[in-house]
Amino acid sequence: MGSQMETIVVVWYVLNLTDSPFLVGLTATARLGFNFLALFAG
Repeated sequence: MGSQMETIVVVWYVLNLTDSPFLVGLTATARLGFNFLALFAG
């Protein structure tokens, strides 16, 4: 649950800094990728 909250905060921060939906999507995708890889890393 903590990583989901962190992802929301990071995405919100990127949106406030850039006002770019593309960068928000890119950030969310990157965060999702790291969380997905963490499942296999242990």
